[in-house]
Amino acid sequence: MSRKSKHLFEQKLWAVKQYLNSNMSATEIAQNLNMPVKSGGHQVREWANQYQSNRGEIFNSAQHNSHYSKEFKKMVVKEYLVGRGSSDSLANKYGIRNGRIVRRRVSKYNSHVDNRTMIPIRMSV
Repeated sequence: MSRKSKHLFEQKLWAVKQYLNSNMSATEIAQNLNMPVKSGGHQVREWANQYQSNRGEIFNSAQHNSHYSKEFKKMVVKEYLVGRGSSDSLANKYGIRNGRIVRRRVSKYNSHVDNRTMIPIRMSV
C-alpha cells in the first residue's frame, strides 16, 4: 500500500487554518477537498489536532513505518488506560502519526497480544 497522501501539504495547511480560524466547518472543508462525506470532517479535525501539537511536521509523508520500543508502547497504553488522555491527544503528545495506532495498541494490550511473540500459522493449500 502506498504511503503517499491523497492531499498535499498546502491543502492540509489551508484546511487547518480555515478550521482553526472558524472560517469554515470541518464538513465544509472536507466537501471543498472532495473528501468522503462520512469521514472527511473527522479527518479535518484530526489534522487540526495534529497541527496544534506538532505545527505541521506531522503532515510530511513518512518514508517508512515508525518502530517503537516495547516499553514505549506499554507506557502510552498505560497512560491511555488510566485516563491521562484520549488516543488522539496521546498520539499528538508522543509524535505518533495517528490516534488509531494508539487504539490498536490498547486493543492488543487488552487482548494480551504481543506482536513480537506471535507465531504466524501457515495454512497448507
